[in-house]
Amino acid sequence: GVKKEETKFQELSNEDALIEEARKYKSAEEFVKAQGTPVYHGGTEIKEVGNMRSKWGAFYMTDNPTYAKSYGGNKSVLNKMVITKKAKLADLIKPSDDLIKQIDEIISPKATGETIKIKKPDGSFVEVPKTKGGLSNPVHSSADIIQGIKDGKAYYAEMPEVKEALKKLGYDGMITQESKFGVNYGVWNKKVITTKSQLTDIWNKANKKTAKGGLPALGKTDDLFQEARKYKTAEEF
Repeated sequence: GVKKEETKFQELSNEDALIEEARKYKSAEEFVKAQGTPVYHGGTEIKEVGNMRSKWGAFYMTDNPTYAKSYGGNKSVLNKMVITKKAKLADLIKPSDDLIKQIDEIISPKATGETIKIKKPDGSFVEVPKTKGGLSNPVHSSADIIQGIKDGKAYYAEMPEVKEALKKLGYDGMITQESKFGVNYGVWNKKVITTKSQLTDIWNKANKKTAKGGLPALGKTDDLFQEARKYKTAEEF
């Protein structure tokens, strides 16, 4: 369908941009290093970012390869990855007052000014403030979570409610630290992650000489998408 074609067209455009960027560097290592923050993930081998899966609401990586390798058991594979410079990550190791306030606004229920009566065992009633909104947690109150974030504790910062709040605020992921051995990068937007092998392949493709000794023109792999580039929208195409 149109959406599938448009997605593929966008992927080709993004790859062309990276290929053009790759030609500025003398080696694949220099190119990879310039793309963003190097991170590592221990576990099963990841060949494509799109295949990454996580039950924690974010895909976790760390800046320490040894720490990363400690996860996944004896057969753990050390995946080398890069978080792009464009990634918007919330620093929850030392969160700013503004960030804490924004998270608090989203996860904490607000008083309505009304009260509700609750009957006590002795037959009398107690009035409690009525609230609305917020994101509920089965174990911790929003006040506990906010205090935990202020204290820089990863356990609280990585709560599902906090991730949901950060998504609403437009973040691609978060930075936390639960161990002295490394910093955690929890990312839910896969578009800001790429593997080192993918970037290396792009550099090799960008610098592969043609039979005539020159560099190949961008986007020549698919004539249909070359044609598509002439149009502003998929509908026009």
